[in-house]
Amino acid sequence: MLNGNEEINSTSAYLGDNGTDQQCQHSKKGDKSQHDDDDDDDDDDDDDDDDDDDDDDDDDDNKSIVNTLCVNHASVYDLLPSNANLVRWGKKEDPACPLCQGRQTTQHVLSSCKIALSQGRYTWRHNRVLRELASVLSTAKGETSVPETGTVIFQTEGGAKSWHGRSTKTTNQRKCLLDGCDDWEVSADLPDWDGHPSVIKETGLRPDIVIHSASTHQIIMVELTIPYESRMEEAHIYKREKYLNLTKELRNAGYKAVIMPVEIGARGFIGSSAYDLLTKLSICGSGRTKALKLLAEIAENSSQWIWSRRNEMALHKD
Repeated sequence: MLNGNEEINSTSAYLGDNGTDQQCQHSKKGDKSQHDDDDDDDDDDDDDDDDDDDDDDDDDDNKSIVNTLCVNHASVYDLLPSNANLVRWGKKEDPACPLCQGRQTTQHVLSSCKIALSQGRYTWRHNRVLRELASVLSTAKGETSVPETGTVIFQTEGGAKSWHGRSTKTTNQRKCLLDGCDDWEVSADLPDWDGHPSVIKETGLRPDIVIHSASTHQIIMVELTIPYESRMEEAHIYKREKYLNLTKELRNAGYKAVIMPVEIGARGFIGSSAYDLLTKLSICGSGRTKALKLLAEIAENSSQWIWSRRNEMALHKD
């Protein structure tokens, strides 16, 4: 089983099958030719060996970038060499997935294979994205508006009048779901994160992220899904309905509760729900852009690894 702590150390061999990655191969050949030319020049001067090592590293980086760009581009236009496509292109006779015997399409590999699901491949990808999302949300607490006790002064026709009351010190002018409290906590359904508050644990449900304020009885539940992009809306509705009863129960118990499903596509496309979530928590501007980009990259890179193991029952080679 995979877990969210494991990292990807290789971005090679994402496409590979019966010549269907010609653009990538062509780019690699170009890199190799350039590398050979550099080697010929090196014969004239042994003092350039260190520079050559740097060039080799650059070539490796370039090849990885080419592989990544190729698989991303091909996945968008359904040009990856899935067995279903290989049959369509006349390069193979059987479209079956070697893992589950279902029809192996790009969507099947990235989101629908029962064996990949049971082995934890999709959960591993989900938890990698979830870990970053939880980290991003935990930084939002400095962006809320917190009421504080003070002297409120009003100017009237008879002169200034004042009394002891509550004023609001605002640190961000945007409306934030967490305005009005400064004691909120973020918990995530991950091994190395704090557990959810007892009011959530008692229900038996496990939202991916819970943002909780004890003083104001506010609870924001965030439920992350990494679906195939064509199923984003379906995933959003499913998760909202799944937690609808819990949201009602919390509200009946006196909590200001809300469920916010979030979708990051398996191929790295960001759902509008992710943008809305960060905005409502006052994560805006360049901070929001950076966060969404990183979430997309993690989902994308994780899916590339899943794709590269599409024909392998074993998760790790000996």
